[in-house]
Amino acid sequence: MTVIDPALYADRLQEASRLRNQGQVPEAIKAYQQVLAIEPNLPDSWYNLGWLLRRDRQPVAALAAYDEALARHVGGAEEVLLNKAVIYADDLLDPAKAIEACEAALTLSPTYTPAMFNLANTYEDLGRRDEAIALYRRIHELAPLEAEPLARLGNISTANSVEDDIVVRIKAARSRGDLSAASRASLEFALGRLLDQLGLYDSAFEAYKTANLLSVNARPAGVPPFDAARHD
Repeated sequence: MTVIDPALYADRLQEASRLRNQGQVPEAIKAYQQVLAIEPNLPDSWYNLGWLLRRDRQPVAALAAYDEALARHVGGAEEVLLNKAVIYADDLLDPAKAIEACEAALTLSPTYTPAMFNLANTYEDLGRRDEAIALYRRIHELAPLEAEPLARLGNISTANSVEDDIVVRIKAARSRGDLSAASRASLEFALGRLLDQLGLYDSAFEAYKTANLLSVNARPAGVPPFDAARHD
């Protein structure tokens, strides 16, 4: 086996990392490609190349780079598989492949909640409601302080009264002081839906009103506000 002197690519690898950190995506892609042409047995560099290629709107090339990282036993393989699942779901619109990648991630790490969440979201998009609910519940058991899985669960659940467990849980969670504005907004939207379902329209309106205000506060700098006329 040929051993390559790290000095041959060390400077280029450092430059690739600098370009990536500075957000110079095309330049970083070229730099990583140059490094990997010299020494292909760098799983982390293949991972970084995949990450960059996806941001450069090259999803198929990103998948190939991620596969190279996996073939070279990259650390945290479940995260790489999750990234592949996101590409299949969002970029290539291939839910079957997205499910396959999430399941592979969970085979490696059965309690890896990010993969569970993405799998549940895919099931929800496909109308596989019961499977999505089961996963959101499992995530909530594993990470009870995470607001989004509970909100998603509220968005696809049916309530029969204000005493139902899902309503009680969301009401309790939304009062926590450690929630971000975006997380609380998600919970308020879910609560509004459940209250509307129960015919408690005034309370539902207040929850939706709060959710909308929180969404405005959570909007990142530079992102324009919602424009109803433009949306229509």
